[in-house]
Amino acid sequence: MKKMLWTMIVVWAVVSTAQEAEQAVKAETADKAYNVIMFGDLHYDNMDCHDEKKKEERKSEFTRNVNHWNPEKGLARKIIKAAASKVNDETAFALQVGDVTQGDGKTLEAAMQLFKEVIAELTKPFGKTPVYIVKGNHDYRSPGGRKAFAEAVVPYLKTILPEGAEIKNSNYAVEHGPDLFLFLDLQVPDFEFAKKTLEAHPNVRHLFVINHLPFIPNPGGRPSWTLFHTRQQPEVTEKQLEFRKMVAKRNGIMLAGHIHANSLTDYKREGEGRITQITVSSMGSSKKRTEFPKPTTEYSSAVLKALMVTNPKVAKYMEEFTPYVVKHERFGDSGYGIIKINGEHVTFELYRADTTEKPGVVWELR
Repeated sequence: MKKMLWTMIVVWAVVSTAQEAEQAVKAETADKAYNVIMFGDLHYDNMDCHDEKKKEERKSEFTRNVNHWNPEKGLARKIIKAAASKVNDETAFALQVGDVTQGDGKTLEAAMQLFKEVIAELTKPFGKTPVYIVKGNHDYRSPGGRKAFAEAVVPYLKTILPEGAEIKNSNYAVEHGPDLFLFLDLQVPDFEFAKKTLEAHPNVRHLFVINHLPFIPNPGGRPSWTLFHTRQQPEVTEKQLEFRKMVAKRNGIMLAGHIHANSLTDYKREGEGRITQITVSSMGSSKKRTEFPKPTTEYSSAVLKALMVTNPKVAKYMEEFTPYVVKHERFGDSGYGIIKINGEHVTFELYRADTTEKPGVVWELR
């Protein structure tokens, strides 16, 4: 009995010491400013990975990708190198928001080859700085694409994730001091994991949700294709509504890609809270342009207005968001972003193409 009691005391002491150490680390981290580097879609490609039929069907996309990743004239590696040069003692990690590959691999092995090659291209310039990735729609657009991601990307992510972190596909979470970064898989977004994680962190200082798709609809193209919602559904889903309320309650910041544009969207709704959404593009850049174009500030675009007239489902869906968007900026071109967190303040710096001297755009998020 005494031996059992002594064992229990020792275990309690070890657990308490570990918990105190963890709290001390979090407290120390909370006082330190830090930054996170962000990439948009990159569409890494290798023509050897596609069959002849796909090469003809997707010729324009493949040509775009090959030019983007051209070793001499392409911009992709230059963007990565420029972003990596911004790493300093305050850099916590980098993240990429999906469509890291073109997909369309002719076989499972070809799809895995694309992932392995781009991971090497993306991580080598960053050295010991972790680079987190989520799945985009192109990343599973191959035979066995889901399996390819699970077997080529997830093992890599496990080597950089905090010890004991749960990961399934690209659903996982990373804590940094009092802040939480929640990564969600586009193809199989795990709602229960997201809910459980958010419920376990009711008082986070800053919540960041990373997914390939926007959560607040993109005004152009396919506005109803958003996280926890398909293009065919006329209304906000129960999961989407519950998730929106959980994120808004925590004053969340959402980071996405997909639309190949740079944008800031601020959503505020009484009784729910606030969500600020950032999208970044890392695909293509005009050689004639030396700075970002003037942004569109109207949330509703001509494409969206036309859709809302001709498509009642889209109109009904957009009613859940449009009246509550209090600020919106959207423009093309490409580059990379740096999220800077200093106490209660969060700033987003967007660098055009492979520039490093000064950001082309600065947004104060919090």
